[in-house]
Amino acid sequence: MVGTGKGAQNGILIKGGEPLEVACRVNAIVFDKTGTLTEGKPKVTNIVSLGSHSESEILSLAMSLEKKSEHPLAEAIVKYGEENRAMNYLVENFEAVPGK
Repeated sequence: MVGTGKGAQNGILIKGGEPLEVACRVNAIVFDKTGTLTEGKPKVTNIVSLGSHSESEILSLAMSLEKKSEHPLAEAIVKYGEENRAMNYLVENFEAVPGK
């Protein structure tokens, strides 16, 4: 169980002790054709504008709306907005509704 705890500290999730016990017999790892690996943390990769608003306007609005939220996707949007120096508009009467 120490191994699962150490893995979690390093961002690796292990479902119990049995997968760790089996891991010692692994001699090859194969990835699908995309080679996609996740980091376990959401992140914004791009913004697509479908209307008259620019991508920077969309980012500023999204970041401002998500700033007070604790949701992991909100955190990713805020981080991306801060990294790209998006405008932070004042949002009043914010209320997080769990599960909605």
